[in-house]
Amino acid sequence: MRRPPGWAPTFMELMTMVLVRSLIANGALLLGGCALGYLLGGSRSALGAAIGIGTAGGAMMLTTLVMMATEKMVGIGEVGAMLGSYLLKMVALLILLTALVDLDFYSKTALSVGFIAAIVLTLTVETVVVARSRG
Repeated sequence: MRRPPGWAPTFMELMTMVLVRSLIANGALLLGGCALGYLLGGSRSALGAAIGIGTAGGAMMLTTLVMMATEKMVGIGEVGAMLGSYLLKMVALLILLTALVDLDFYSKTALSVGFIAAIVLTLTVETVVVARSRG
């Protein structure tokens, strides 16, 4: 889509673009990661990849949603909401990983690779969307 010269998206437009593109990219990564995991290590690897990608991708996109929800807040309220969401995500991640540590229905290696891939992919999408919106 062609934009007029000097056009710049609003904050909500930018965050919506980030959220939609992150959702599409993580969905594609989930499908590809599960398929590759299944081909390389069977259903245990596919489950591990799904858990890793879903956890990391979901947490990263939750940050975008919190930013969108707190757009109108000023000062300490916005900071408190962001820090509170980070704290809740870290606690949830700690509980999830603690619950999964002794279970053997998934591949820990696939979970780790999927987790890292989802973080890198989401950060890349965010960077590209913001960079392209600037110019």
